[in-house]
Amino acid sequence: MRSPGQIWRDRVWVWVPALIFFVANLVLLSTYRLRYAGQVQSLDDRLHEQESQAKDLEKKRNERQGMLNQLQMNDAAVRQLYEQRFSTRRQRLVAATREVWEMATKAGLDPKSISYPEEEIQDFDLIKRSFVFSVSGTYQNLRRFVQQLEASPSFLTLEAISIGGDSDGPELRMDLTISTLFTKDPAAPPAPVAEAVRSGAPGGGTRP
Repeated sequence: MRSPGQIWRDRVWVWVPALIFFVANLVLLSTYRLRYAGQVQSLDDRLHEQESQAKDLEKKRNERQGMLNQLQMNDAAVRQLYEQRFSTRRQRLVAATREVWEMATKAGLDPKSISYPEEEIQDFDLIKRSFVFSVSGTYQNLRRFVQQLEASPSFLTLEAISIGGDSDGPELRMDLTISTLFTKDPAAPPAPVAEAVRSGAPGGGTRP
């Protein structure tokens, strides 16, 4: 009976090629680990970095799209404000003037005359129309007038008020300045410096 060592020596042509193949693969594996493992790690790191950059770019793109959408909404709101709320002087002047007069009368204030100075706000293509008048009344009259102004949809603003007392009674002398805005009409002539109504309601009728 042959010993195990003799068997291995007799079949050297079987296991030696296998051993050489194993050693060669071991060498190749070691070479791969030494030479290419670092490159693979570097590529993996670059891949993760690019993925992170792609996410950042997508986030910025979404933010810019959101800003663009907001700008478009703001632009539409401004156009609606100009076209529907401000309108042109030709479209809304008579109604706004009559509304100021009627609110003052309804509040118990009786303006004898109203002047209408105007100025152009060129940067915004708007015309600012003021209603300047003096009246006599009580604080309660003034409060009612201010409440009507606040409830008005006509973009009327109380710009200035000057109150003086009257020693002969509870009534006060009040100088009021109300203003509103109109969209500038390119076809219209330049805004006048001032107009005045000495008596009678706006539009040529009698005061309400």
